[in-house]
Amino acid sequence: MTLFFVLLLSLLLGHYPNVLVYLQLGFFPKIYLFDLVVFFIFLKSLLLRKYRNKKVDFSVLLFLVLNLVLILLNTKLLFSFGAFFYLFRLGIYLFSYPYFLYIFKTHPKKFLKSLVWFLLFLNLASLLVFKVYPNLYLPFYDPHRGRLYGPLFDPNFYAVYLLGVSLFVLDYFIKTKSKISVISLIISFVSIYLTYSRAGILALFLVLLLYLIKTKNVSILLAILGFIFILLSSPVYLSRFLFVEGNLDSFILRLQSYYEGLSLFSTSYIPFGFNNIKIYKYFLSGATSNSSAYTDSLVFNLLLTGGIFNVLFLVLSLYALYKKKIPSNTPIYLVPFLLTFTSFVFNTFFQSYFILLLIWSFTWLLSLNRPKNS
Repeated sequence: MTLFFVLLLSLLLGHYPNVLVYLQLGFFPKIYLFDLVVFFIFLKSLLLRKYRNKKVDFSVLLFLVLNLVLILLNTKLLFSFGAFFYLFRLGIYLFSYPYFLYIFKTHPKKFLKSLVWFLLFLNLASLLVFKVYPNLYLPFYDPHRGRLYGPLFDPNFYAVYLLGVSLFVLDYFIKTKSKISVISLIISFVSIYLTYSRAGILALFLVLLLYLIKTKNVSILLAILGFIFILLSSPVYLSRFLFVEGNLDSFILRLQSYYEGLSLFSTSYIPFGFNNIKIYKYFLSGATSNSSAYTDSLVFNLLLTGGIFNVLFLVLSLYALYKKKIPSNTPIYLVPFLLTFTSFVFNTFFQSYFILLLIWSFTWLLSLNRPKNS
């Protein structure tokens, strides 16, 4: 599992190496450290033929071809090399699934335990950096004041990512009752609260509610009531929750981004493809809002990047997995979680963190026949 541990270390560092390169040398690398690690994982996956699934390979290839066609259909209007690069990178990530399937089948407990410690160190490091630098003002990133941003340098993405990893840690806690997993989860939930992310908070409530329905655990009910009380008793949090950054200007910028998304959608009913929103926003609408690489509407991001086809594709894939075999002890929050961050995965502002979560979740389902003594 050496490569996997190296991957976790690279995810812990996140965007920091790229930011340091920019501050020292004046240019921002477009490839991240974890991209390089995943590339080596992809090479190793080519040798793991035992863990390949022909149906999965065909589905991934079909998905990539479909999105390539969407990009090619738009080259008559605007050409973006970045769209092809993002799609190629996505293919590298998706075809790395045999390595993670190998880990799930051979070392499932080690995988989950390593995520417990990864989540703990990730939160502690992010909170420490946040204490020193509570306001984020860096080129290539949206400014954020008093919101925990983590190694992704984005509070919203960081909140959903924390929740995604927390689900694996929660599964480990259910199986082992580990104290360190409880500590890791508590700090993670506090971190999600400090991001002031509406999507993160709502998704957290959904997970806690589903867990309460399944376990009928009184402590979870108290946790939900406690979160609601904290939200309602904090006018600062309510203002951020309502006005995005706690002021009317940012709220107006959010509305402007919605309008830009609508304008772009009206120009072409053929999806633009991955990482093409920015160039279309500039040349077709002259838009210069705060979110240049995407829109603030997840719905428009899906519509503009081919998300209707992609979401339908993912739903059909989930249904195929469900019809194949999903045991009764599968966490009930897994499928809603996959559907919740689908919009993030197919967002033109492609985040490698989320595609890794998606791969881990799918390989988790594919490894249902893993040995019990692992």
